[in-house]
Amino acid sequence: MMTDVPTFDPDPFERIKADVGEETARVLMASFRAEVEDALEALFAHHDGGNWALLDVESHALKSTARTFGALALGEAAEQVEKEAESGAVSEEAMAALREAIIATLEATG
Repeated sequence: MMTDVPTFDPDPFERIKADVGEETARVLMASFRAEVEDALEALFAHHDGGNWALLDVESHALKSTARTFGALALGEAAEQVEKEAESGAVSEEAMAALREAIIATLEATG
């Protein structure tokens, strides 16, 4: 079960802006948001199809990217799905938390 973590921590994104500049950082954030939107459909399709290996890989990638951009709740939710997928089944609770985290991340970064 997820612990209470903030939806979005702006510090990692501020570091990205410092490293690459404001304009490039905005492009990267747009790319991140598109990845998150795409992940919503893909992760649930893998779950519904019982494809735990792909769900494991996709949730791992989402976890890493989310944490890079400061989407902490999403990173944690994706990590929970990843752990469960490794064991061969993912709970509805974990998927619901992931859906909520994706929606909250899109709202916080929009």
